[in-house]
Amino acid sequence: MKTGYTDKAGICLVSTMPVKGNGIDYRLIGIILGAQTHEDRINKTIELLEYGKNNFIKLKLTDVSEAVDKVYISNSKSGKVNVYPASEFNKIIKTQDFVTTKITYNETVKAPLSKGEKIGTISILVNGEEIGQVDATVNENIEKANILVRIVRAFINLF
Repeated sequence: MKTGYTDKAGICLVSTMPVKGNGIDYRLIGIILGAQTHEDRINKTIELLEYGKNNFIKLKLTDVSEAVDKVYISNSKSGKVNVYPASEFNKIIKTQDFVTTKITYNETVKAPLSKGEKIGTISILVNGEEIGQVDATVNENIEKANILVRIVRAFINLF
């Protein structure tokens, strides 16, 4: 990509390499400063980019088209409702990292709900540490159940 030399920095190279994986393509950028020779600069660049390719991966941690949970909304017409992330969350992580999600729902979630309405928050955790959040939403309009259905559900919930 770009070579260079200065007395302070020595022989330098800025390079890039495309990486394909898990349906998400990305590029690694390597910067080598202070190489002793041109051959050393090339060898260190290859080593650095291969290290990045072998030890890191870009993942789609949330996908707006995939439900992450199903929640029961007692006063809704359908009862159980699919929960979706409002946006995609992509991240480059170490290949050995462990990814989990945690969903925290709003204190009260009641029908009617509009498509895209926020009903909670999805926390994305890597090795137990939160690295980001996206809104938890419904991807369709959720109608309120009629009074008869709500009475029957209330009666069933007593037992």
